[in-house]
Amino acid sequence: MKTKTRRIPNLITYVPVSISDLIIGGLIIFYGSRLLNLGIDVLPKDVLPYANHVINWYMPHYSNMLVCTTFGADMISGITDYLARPRISQKKDVSEKLGVTRKPVDKETRIKKIDDICLEISDGYTEKKYSLKEEAKIANNSLEEIVYKIEGIRLKTSDKIKNSYLMKYLMPHALGRCDVISSDITMFQKIPYISFSILAHELAHRKRYFKENNAEVLAHLAGFATRDPVFIQSSKVSRLRRECQTLFEKYGKTTKEERKQLNEEYQDFLNDLSLPYNIKNAILKSEFQKNNILTEGIKKGQTALYTLMMKVFGQKEGPLRYTKVFTEDLYALEEKYHSSEALANALILLDREAV
Repeated sequence: MKTKTRRIPNLITYVPVSISDLIIGGLIIFYGSRLLNLGIDVLPKDVLPYANHVINWYMPHYSNMLVCTTFGADMISGITDYLARPRISQKKDVSEKLGVTRKPVDKETRIKKIDDICLEISDGYTEKKYSLKEEAKIANNSLEEIVYKIEGIRLKTSDKIKNSYLMKYLMPHALGRCDVISSDITMFQKIPYISFSILAHELAHRKRYFKENNAEVLAHLAGFATRDPVFIQSSKVSRLRRECQTLFEKYGKTTKEERKQLNEEYQDFLNDLSLPYNIKNAILKSEFQKNNILTEGIKKGQTALYTLMMKVFGQKEGPLRYTKVFTEDLYALEEKYHSSEALANALILLDREAV
């Protein structure tokens, strides 16, 4: 039987600069020039003879062109990707396609799982590292194989990822982002032991898995499917983060005082985990980002927009429920396949051509 292969162009991903940075940079220049222009006339003409003309015309004109051109290219790339999209059913979650039904998990089971994962991480601890570019390439290849075994389609997408130089300062609480229109992926920070899972999650979105829990399940399996201790460790650390977040309902709605107390208890819990020092520090860094007054306000707006986007793509419960759903999916899969590693190996060994 001939293998079904589909290629999504992802044209905008080959632009070397982050689309988000281009748009933010253009807006900063535009509004900055407007603000500067308010006081430029008080400067002596012989000191800055052309400053008024540059600030009043060139800067806003070309920055406006930059923003509009970037947004237009983003839309064209998104439309091209949409026309090339594969027929992947969005009605069923990945866990359902793998033959399981999720069910609630009690607190005691989660605590035991956290202890087990800590032990596994400590036993298999490795300090070996890869560059972000290498991680993206390996993650994309691993996801391609897993998606092929699940869907029967060899879905080829770009493995290009970009670092952020502007947007990351407005989103210090975020680790990565996939543009919902063009699938342009921007990494805001590279945290050791976690970055592979973050990359795989965003690359799963690029492969048309829009639901957060589906992207997280695929990213988790992608680490095991590489059979590389570095990426297996990353999947386990990422799973540990989600288990802890769910246990403490990190994304739950609380008052400011309740949130402060919850964060203190959460930090104490993470500090008490039996983990290698470097991994524990990486988890703490990812969970407790330093925000200023500006970014706190931005974070609230982004959380509201993020929740709205989740509802658009069929996840009505928001960020907290998505974290729970991901872990519930894994418990159900592990009950059937004994472990995530066993499931990943079963998928890789599956002869799709014979199905």
